[in-house]
Amino acid sequence: MITNYDLLYFDRRWLLYDSIKNILDHPRITRFINAIYSGLLDLARHFNKVGEFMIIPKGVTIENKWTATGTGTSISVPVNLTAVGNAYVIVSVAGYTNSASTYGFTSPALNGVGMTTHASQSAANYSRTLIAGIIPATTGSMNFTCSISTSITWYCTVYLVSGVSQSSPIVAAGTVTGGANPSIVLNSTAMGMSFDCVSNNATGYSPSAGQTVDNGAGGQTLESHLATTTNTITLSYTGTSAYTALSGVTLNPG
Repeated sequence: MITNYDLLYFDRRWLLYDSIKNILDHPRITRFINAIYSGLLDLARHFNKVGEFMIIPKGVTIENKWTATGTGTSISVPVNLTAVGNAYVIVSVAGYTNSASTYGFTSPALNGVGMTTHASQSAANYSRTLIAGIIPATTGSMNFTCSISTSITWYCTVYLVSGVSQSSPIVAAGTVTGGANPSIVLNSTAMGMSFDCVSNNATGYSPSAGQTVDNGAGGQTLESHLATTTNTITLSYTGTSAYTALSGVTLNPG
């Protein structure tokens, strides 16, 4: 937010002055009449106050999202990206398994371009998760794709967000496993946003930290988001079962 309570004016050299601080040094201003400032600033040029404004940063904003679910080893979700300011694409993928084998979601890509994996879970005996992101190189119709070596029922949400720092989009990311009521604490920032995904072997899971569920509500796999306002955030869920995996990430505004 930018606020200035002093009166500003230009002199004949087109230099901007703060009239309260400089009025004695710059006596060319002849009068102040309410909201109209006039004087011998530059021949016939006069400057009027026409309004007041504040610049309030927008912060990280979800511009669009696409959700899908299926069963198999290949995930493909069609999206149609539009041009937005400081764009970022963030993807959550999750699915339940209690397999004793180690495997997970791999090779996330948008329009064939590899994405950065921010958080994931592929260890044995817990559900599998993935959160990946990328600054999109283009707009239009394209697909998000990834794969997993063993067939699984998966849920996927692709988000197009704006207002994300292009030089440092991620504040923090992490994953926790086990327990009926998973919780993770991540560093965050004001005007940012968190994204998370959770999966377990029982239905009826629900967020307990104020997240908005975007995919899988009421089921055993959920994907959610939450605006961040402080330097830490807790992402948590309540449920009745184990084999749980919870991954989360926080985005940096810019």
